[in-house]
Amino acid sequence: MPRIKKVISKAEEELNRHILLRKEEIDALKGEVNELRAEIHALKSEKGAVIEELERKLHEQQESQANEVALLKQEHCQHTEERQRLKVNSDSQKNEIAVLKRELQDQRDNGALLTSELANMKKELREQKEESERRYRRVLMLVRYLLLFLPSLLIFSQENIEFQVATKPQNT
Repeated sequence: MPRIKKVISKAEEELNRHILLRKEEIDALKGEVNELRAEIHALKSEKGAVIEELERKLHEQQESQANEVALLKQEHCQHTEERQRLKVNSDSQKNEIAVLKRELQDQRDNGALLTSELANMKKELREQKEESERRYRRVLMLVRYLLLFLPSLLIFSQENIEFQVATKPQNT
């Protein structure tokens, strides 16, 4: 029996050694599990912080985008108003141009009428000048004839007067 006891004791020692090894392994695994739990907790905390940071950044980005959209809408409204104002100005300028074109055409028409009237007046003046020149030539010709024949007429007239005086009855 001593041998059995020795074998049993050796088996118990071996078993105790295995148990101790297993306990050490279990303790090591528990330590690793605790470390992993701590890492998991740290990762969860970190994940929460990362999520909070991402949510904060997302919120900031959304606010920034909302502000940008508002600015773009405001710029669009300003551009639309500017285009409308420019269109109104353009329409107004087109109307002014149309009025100026009509006035210019009226002035051209008036100029054409005045040119026509001026041509008619020039024609009338030319005709009047020609008529005046004809009259002047006739009068000049008459004056020449008078000057040419005046001495003869004076002589004839003198003779006629003398004849009348000589033949006139005397009432004395």
